[in-house]
Amino acid sequence: MSARTLIRDVRLSTSARDASHTVRNSLLGVVFGFGGGVLSAHLLGPHDRGTLALLVTTVGITGFLASLGSNVALRVGLLRDPRIQLRPYVELSLLLSGVQAVLVVAAVVLLGSLIDLDQHRRLGLVAAAVGLGLTYFASQQVLDSLNAIGWPSGSAMLNSVGTLVTCLLLLVAWWLRQGLYAAVGAYAGGFVVVVVLGVLLHRTHAAAVPVPDPQLASRSVFVRRGLPMLGLNLSQALAFRLDRYFVGASAGAAATGMYAVAAAHVAPSQVASNSIGQVASRDAARDDLPDRRLAAMALAATLLAAAAAVVLWLLSPWFVPTVFGREFAASVPLVRVLMLGQVVLAPYLVLCRAFTGRGLGLVSSASGVLLLVLLTVALAVLTPGYGALGAAWATVLAFGLSSLALALLTRFPVARPRPPAMSAHPSRELTPPRSWSTTGPDQSPRKDP
Repeated sequence: MSARTLIRDVRLSTSARDASHTVRNSLLGVVFGFGGGVLSAHLLGPHDRGTLALLVTTVGITGFLASLGSNVALRVGLLRDPRIQLRPYVELSLLLSGVQAVLVVAAVVLLGSLIDLDQHRRLGLVAAAVGLGLTYFASQQVLDSLNAIGWPSGSAMLNSVGTLVTCLLLLVAWWLRQGLYAAVGAYAGGFVVVVVLGVLLHRTHAAAVPVPDPQLASRSVFVRRGLPMLGLNLSQALAFRLDRYFVGASAGAAATGMYAVAAAHVAPSQVASNSIGQVASRDAARDDLPDRRLAAMALAATLLAAAAAVVLWLLSPWFVPTVFGREFAASVPLVRVLMLGQVVLAPYLVLCRAFTGRGLGLVSSASGVLLLVLLTVALAVLTPGYGALGAAWATVLAFGLSSLALALLTRFPVARPRPPAMSAHPSRELTPPRSWSTTGPDQSPRKDP
C-alpha cells in the first residue's frame, strides 16, 4: 500500500469517526428535545404550544440576523485569518446581544398583530421573548466557538446537555401545573446552562486555540467576512421556520401547535444530514474532499433520512396520539409529508456546507436565498387554500428543487478562492491539526419546542 493511499484511508476513517461522534451526540439532544416537546404539548395544549413554537422560531431567526454572520466567520476563519480571534468575537457578541433584544421586541409586536396571540398577555410575551432571545443568542455564539476550535462533537454534546436541562425544567413545570411562561423559562434555563458550561470547556481546551496576536485582532473583520456568508444561515433559518408563520397567519396558533408537533419528528434525519454536512465542510476547508466522496456523503444522508421517513410513516398513526395525546392526532398526515421533505432536503444540507468549506460562501448564500424564494412562493400558493398540509407539501417542493440545483452545480467547475497567506504569522499553522475543524454544524438549540 502506497503512502498516499494510507493517508487517504486514514482521512476517510477520521471523517467517518468524527461524523459518527457528532451524529451520536446530536441525536442525544434530539431524544431530549423530543421529550421536551411531549411535555410541552401536555403542559400547554395546542394554542399555547403554537405560541411557544412561534416565540422559539422568532428568537431563532432574529438570532441569526443579529449575529451578522460573526459565528460563521469564526468557524471558517479562526484557523486561516490571524485577525479572527476569540476575544474580539466575545466582545462583538456582547454588543450584538443588544441588537438581538431590539429585533425580538419588534418581531413579537409585529407577530401579535398578525396572529391570534393573547392580547392581555402581549407585554408579558414580549418580556419573556427578550429573555429567551438573549439566552438563545449567547448559547448559539458559544456553541459555534466550540465548533471553530475543532470540537464539533463537544459542541453537539453541550447542546444535548442544554436540551436535557430544558426537558427536566419542563417536567418540573408540568408537575407544578404551570403554563406558557414556565415553558419559556425552561428553554431559557437550558440556554444558560449551555453558556456557562461552554465557557468552562473553553478554559479546558485552551491549547486548541491558535496563539493570538493582539495587534492583529479586529472586530470588524467578523462582520466583513461574515456578512457574505450570512445569506446561507439566515436564509436557511427563515426557510426552516417560515412555514410556521404561514400556518399561524392562515389557520391560527392552535394549527401552528399541531404543525410544531409534526415538525418535531423530522429532527433525527435533519441532525444526521447536518452532521454529515459539517464533516464535509471540514474536509472541504482542508482541500480534502473530492467530488466522489462528497457524492457518497450526500447519498448517505439521503438514505438515513429515507429510513427515518419509512419508520415514521408506519408508526405515526399510533405514535402521535399515544405520546402527544388525541388532541394532536391531526398531526399524523403532516408528519408523513414533512418526512418526505427531509428526504429531498438531505443532499442540500450536505452540499451547501461543502461549498462553504471550499471557500465559496457566496455560492452557499445564493443557494440559501434560492431555497427561501422557492419556499415563500410555494407557501404563498398552497397554504391559504390547504392550510397546514399545504405548507408541508410546499416544503417538499422547495427542498427538492434546491437540492437539485446544488447537485447540478457540482457538475460545473467553480473557481475556489485562495486562503490568505499565513507565512507572516508564525502563530498560525498553515495546516490545521486533525482534531480541528474550520466549520461545524449550525447548532441552533432546540429550533422546535
